[in-house]
Amino acid sequence: MKPVIEAAGYAWSGGGRSVIRVDLSIDDGHTWYEANLEQETPTKGSTHTYSWTLWRIDLPLKNEQLFQGNQIQIICRAFDSSYNTQPSKSEEIWNFRGLLNNSWHRVNIRID
Repeated sequence: MKPVIEAAGYAWSGGGRSVIRVDLSIDDGHTWYEANLEQETPTKGSTHTYSWTLWRIDLPLKNEQLFQGNQIQIICRAFDSSYNTQPSKSEEIWNFRGLLNNSWHRVNIRID
């Protein structure tokens, strides 16, 4: 059996647009894996979606990533029904108060 990282989370898009895709990468964005979505239905009598979209994925690990003490960064990005996505880094949208930071989410993990 191939080693994997089980990952799950949620995504949301403003303006009533639904999330249509969530991608994750464990090699700094060179390879992307598409998560399975648990899509919510639009609000009754509307075509708009105002709820979180849950997602789940098993990310395959490569042999060179399995060394004890090795650091892996998981990157997550989402796309909405208008094909909007987040900027890759917070530096691209930085502001003094730190508001509206919706860049790709990054989580660092260490292999034990």
